[in-house]
Amino acid sequence: MILPVFVVLAVIGQALNVALCLALDKMFSPAIGALAFVLLYMGVFAIAWMIALRIVEGRQRKQISQSVQPPSAEPRSAEPRYATHAG
Repeated sequence: MILPVFVVLAVIGQALNVALCLALDKMFSPAIGALAFVLLYMGVFAIAWMIALRIVEGRQRKQISQSVQPPSAEPRSAEPRYATHAG
């Protein structure tokens, strides 16, 4: 389940990376755009993986908490019960 989430996040991140670096190309120089692209290229994969982990782990925790049923036993009172002897 994590791989599809990662792929979607990575594709979105790389599209933003390309758009940003093309803008840097036009505003400054091709060298700055290329350097930014290489650095962001690596960073997008790392960040996409961390976000994908959080998304998938959050869903799994939610599913686990919904599937756990509370025990059917009667709730215990906070006070201990002591046997009393008549007599």
